[in-house]
Amino acid sequence: MDSALQRHRKQAVIRFVLRLIPIVALFMAVTSMSSVAFAAYSVTGGGGGASQASTMPAGGTTTVTVANRSAIVSWPAVTLPNGTPVDGYRVFRYDGGGAAQTIGAGCAGLITSLTCTETAGAPGTWRYAIAPVYKSWQGAEGPRTPATIAAPQLALTGSTNITVVPGSLNGSITKFVPGQTVSFRLNNPSTGTFVPGSLNPSPVPASGTADVSVTIPASVADGSCALYAVGRGGDVVSAPFTVAAPAPTPTAWRSSTAGAGAPGRSI
Repeated sequence: MDSALQRHRKQAVIRFVLRLIPIVALFMAVTSMSSVAFAAYSVTGGGGGASQASTMPAGGTTTVTVANRSAIVSWPAVTLPNGTPVDGYRVFRYDGGGAAQTIGAGCAGLITSLTCTETAGAPGTWRYAIAPVYKSWQGAEGPRTPATIAAPQLALTGSTNITVVPGSLNGSITKFVPGQTVSFRLNNPSTGTFVPGSLNPSPVPASGTADVSVTIPASVADGSCALYAVGRGGDVVSAPFTVAAPAPTPTAWRSSTAGAGAPGRSI
């Protein structure tokens, strides 16, 4: 009798569990769909204060203006479908192959305005995009806008063939990161001989352009050479020149040494 009663109770439990399985499955499916619906965000509407699910907007198209080594990025405002403003925007930069790059401090983090400036940009072609942010949600990135930052240069003006030493080289640097002081070396930017020179104005102004004047000493041997302008902030550029100063004749040597100055190598 007891055994039959136990079997009856066990069968009743099994039937009850079997009835619960489709109910549990339906509940899980509805919960999953609700999670997807609210994955963007939930905002409080008007009237009774009911909460409604909405779609997070994508970012707009950026406009990028390059000024020397800075990229000025701007974009249009976007709002939630109910007109609520987003909290801000995140700015992204990619290289030509689509690899994400570390954004400069001026455009890092949550930007609450509609523009930012990335300074001291590395030379190259980059692509900028923005994504809107609302609370803990982020919308899709907008289209990527290309911008090219030119590399720094050193251009020598006038003759680059020195026939009298000491001799002078003049020119200018362009596209340097502002605020740098600049030194000058021969033939190697790290280990080459320092040569006296001046930069005007110094340090490098906001335009990134300054005039250069360098004195090539008599100790430099004839042949092809390179003048390096080395910025304290990391910019390094070079320009070629040649030295072809004839050796002094004995007469010229005696004449040169008769005075107080050191002998030159020209006649």
